[in-house]
Amino acid sequence: MNNSLKKAIIAFLLIFLTFGIGSTVYIYILSDKMKSDSENRIIYPVREAVLNLITFGIYGIIWTYRYSCMIDSAEGCTEFTAYTLLCTVLSSFPLRSVSMAVLVYRQAETEENKEVYGDNQ
Repeated sequence: MNNSLKKAIIAFLLIFLTFGIGSTVYIYILSDKMKSDSENRIIYPVREAVLNLITFGIYGIIWTYRYSCMIDSAEGCTEFTAYTLLCTVLSSFPLRSVSMAVLVYRQAETEENKEVYGDNQ
């Protein structure tokens, strides 16, 4: 089992067993890795996590779409992929743990590919 899959399983279990509260933790962690969006605006992880808490998770749907689109662009896609659509739809239902696990997996795979192939991809 590779490292990316282990991270995704841990994320799923943590979010599922905490009834979704763990998703706020992962929003903070992944936003911290993101640093800036496609328009080079700085992303503040605390703001993202607090917005998720204040809106009782509704902001998480928007965040999921934005983050998934950023992973798509890091992978070299010009338009959003089926993963983006899948993650966004799943995060709007009580299946956010699955959606966040997919995002954690994609993030870890993107980081591993950058390490293997370099940033010139």
